[in-house]
Amino acid sequence: MPTKTDRTMTQYTRITHILGALKAGGAERFVVDLLVAQKEMGLPVELVLLLPVRDRVGDGWASLLEKSGVPVHYGPSPRFRPPTIIWLNRFLKQPDIDLVHIHLNYVEAAYYLSRFLHRRKYKVCRTIHNMSPPEPGLWNWSFHHSDIRDSISCGEGCHEAYQSLAKGSLTCIPYGVNFDWPTHNPAERDDRQRALSLDPQFTHYMQVGRQSGPTVPEMQKAQDDLIKAWKQADLGAKGGRLHLIGEGPLQGELQKLAEGDESIIFEGVKNNVHEWFAACDTHVMPSRYEGLPLAGIESVGTGIPAVFTDIPPLRELDSKVALFSPVGDIDALAANLESRLGQRDTESPEHVAALRERFGIGLCARKYSEVYDQL
Repeated sequence: MPTKTDRTMTQYTRITHILGALKAGGAERFVVDLLVAQKEMGLPVELVLLLPVRDRVGDGWASLLEKSGVPVHYGPSPRFRPPTIIWLNRFLKQPDIDLVHIHLNYVEAAYYLSRFLHRRKYKVCRTIHNMSPPEPGLWNWSFHHSDIRDSISCGEGCHEAYQSLAKGSLTCIPYGVNFDWPTHNPAERDDRQRALSLDPQFTHYMQVGRQSGPTVPEMQKAQDDLIKAWKQADLGAKGGRLHLIGEGPLQGELQKLAEGDESIIFEGVKNNVHEWFAACDTHVMPSRYEGLPLAGIESVGTGIPAVFTDIPPLRELDSKVALFSPVGDIDALAANLESRLGQRDTESPEHVAALRERFGIGLCARKYSEVYDQL
């Protein structure tokens, strides 16, 4: 973690990060780690949440922020409504706010609407958390008509995708993670699996991500492709167990897709995902698109072998023990999954250490501070 003595920093009174809600997600996890790291650097950071909504993972993050001394402010309504905009406008009018940091497209839409009601005196920037452009409608309009002229991309693929979309400066700072859990170790596999009530006689695969999207075939995390490939290869009958970690509005449709295969297990939201990375045999990311996925960084920073789709953000993770298949290629995905049956290997400790250094939250937080000082 960075310390107050790492560098000479601009003096701030308040740096306000704005998020939607404290619910399990990669961007949300990153912002929490970033806030804790920035607080340790001596920056006066705070978090504004538009919606007073949390899940079990969010409860843990709220406790961490409180313990770290990061103030958290909650909006008035559990849904995005006019009172949310009015509340945000009043909050941003406070004269001692020096810098506002926007995260996620719908948050920028709220910021855009609230800006009609006040003249800002603070600096402002955004982090772009995904390769996909803002959705049509208000989110897209807000992004292209916003007064934000300084952006940070979360990875190389995201940076390239937004070169022609973001106005003003665009700085690439890859996501960082606070790696505070053990690395993958086959020698401890059985004990770690038993601690999670998993039977070590099976090969355990895990996938982490929100089960959401416009429709099932358009889901970012492509759990539908994973279920199809799993069933096609009949991996349950061959000793495999697939654990889908996460929740979302499309979970019911995914469960229908998985019907008849009891080896596909919907685990729900977990607040101990790192224990799963350290215990399972393979991490699967069949994503259709990503920014720079936190789950992927956590995966390679743990050392668990992976099955990825062949997209630039997943190549950027630099795993030496990952298998890749084209997006949407069910046959190739099924073959990669089957090739992992019975495998008990791991990434080399040296490469894991290098990845933890590269994607550590300390380096990321220092680079963010440098961008702030240049605004």
